[in-house]
Amino acid sequence: MEYKEAKEIVGKFKEAITKLEWDASSYYSTKERCQKLEEKNKELKTELDEAKRFKRYFNLLASASKCEICPQCDGAGGFTWDMGEQGGGGEECRNCEGAGIVDKVVS
Repeated sequence: MEYKEAKEIVGKFKEAITKLEWDASSYYSTKERCQKLEEKNKELKTELDEAKRFKRYFNLLASASKCEICPQCDGAGGFTWDMGEQGGGGEECRNCEGAGIVDKVVS
């Protein structure tokens, strides 16, 4: 085997090792990212379960209540707007008179 041929084989071997190192590094960073995403997913599922529980409580209270959230202002009691450099303003909701709730209409 000549020196030139041996040098070429060693060069290809180095390239292969470098590629394996890059692949391994990529694998570990991807694995870490996946683990973080799985943890975040578990946290979000827990938050979603809590939100569903509170929504159920809200619906139970809303069905027993004699009032409901104002459909015009969505319970905010009024409206605000931004006009850029000229400032902004606000207005009280006429439907609920700023309370955010109205008497429930029974059909």
